[in-house]
Amino acid sequence: MKKLIFSFIFLTFCIFGVSAGCGEIVEDHLVLSGNWGEGFYAENHENYDSENVTLEAWVYMNEANVNNAIIHKAYTSSHVAPYYQYWLDVDYSGGFIIYFSGALDGVSRPLATKMGASLSWNNWYHLVATFDGTTSIIYINGEEVQRDSTYSGKLCTSCTQPLYIGDTNYLNGYEFDGKIDEARIYSQALTALEIRDSYQRGLANLPSNVPTIYLSGYWSFDEGGLDSVTGNTGTFVDNAHVSTDCPEENIPYDSSGLEERIEILEQKVEALENKTTWLESIINKILDYFNFMPYLIKRQVLCNVLEETGETQITDLGLSCEIKQLGRREKCVCSEN
Repeated sequence: MKKLIFSFIFLTFCIFGVSAGCGEIVEDHLVLSGNWGEGFYAENHENYDSENVTLEAWVYMNEANVNNAIIHKAYTSSHVAPYYQYWLDVDYSGGFIIYFSGALDGVSRPLATKMGASLSWNNWYHLVATFDGTTSIIYINGEEVQRDSTYSGKLCTSCTQPLYIGDTNYLNGYEFDGKIDEARIYSQALTALEIRDSYQRGLANLPSNVPTIYLSGYWSFDEGGLDSVTGNTGTFVDNAHVSTDCPEENIPYDSSGLEERIEILEQKVEALENKTTWLESIINKILDYFNFMPYLIKRQVLCNVLEETGETQITDLGLSCEIKQLGRREKCVCSEN
């Protein structure tokens, strides 16, 4: 019953115009082997330059490289001061260290460093770093783990270097070894609530709910190296490539923050447990409007039916849908007849 109510609420959001919640998520991600020079980069775009910033990505590190660059944008074309515009990476030296750095007013600064980060090899983690002009914060799986207000200033807004994911543009030895997915850059420092929501929606196979006005770059790797915000298509270097082979084991799921909402929903649906006719009438009313619904909403309804009935395939309303297991998430895939 809880799943049915969640599905119904989600569909209601779609019907009333929250189109971001209806997007199709394909479990493609960037795969990197950590070899020198291997990585992915996108040519510079003005969107990638802002005074404040949020860097976000899902990462999966193999037990190999000790230095793993996640998102890096250089200040200059060579390794000279101030080196980088902004940089998020994870190093290992007897323990995991998350580094978040940036050039403030033309001077390179260690914005925030998390020593002894609670990470491990061969697991997926949601990492975020924010800078709002005065304070830098690092998050792991939606939780703040480090805050630093030592340095304040503005990031470069006129730097022209490419943006790298899983590599840097001039340093060998920082190539990422593992997988990176859902990499995003924002022109604002997201709030703790927005970051927590992004993490939980990522676990639930839902797109981010953060206002798109802040989104500067987004690489889902569902469409190769396309940045869906700017239309900028990136370049895969050497053996870097996109894969759908997501591991489903060892996903660090944290349900805190959801239990209270689930309890409230349970109280609301308790009186409806045996009133299936009421739900059927609601669904029938929704189906009456199918002639006015776009393709994505039709697809969502059929996927909800598969989830609630336990069936694996359905053909109706001009679509054929089936449930597929794609790595760490189960996905409903549809096509038009």
